[in-house]
Amino acid sequence: MLTDTLLAHAGMRAVSATLPARSRAIGERAWLGRRAALCPEQFPAISRHFSVPAMCDPDEMFAMLLDALWASVTAAITPEPAGQR
Repeated sequence: MLTDTLLAHAGMRAVSATLPARSRAIGERAWLGRRAALCPEQFPAISRHFSVPAMCDPDEMFAMLLDALWASVTAAITPEPAGQR
């Protein structure tokens, strides 16, 4: 799931980079407005956390996703010490 999210984010940023700055800004504001308008009862997790993406710039978000993916891969391949199973 992290890999899918990371690749989707990278793809979205790549397409966004091809747009004029004004178009990018309009699109980013539109998504924030759309998330803010969601019904909290129907989408409680989004409603609780909808401002989190607004606090991160896209490069920070990509770095956070990459760090999370790397941590999960490292945890999966790191052997547990004997007696810890």
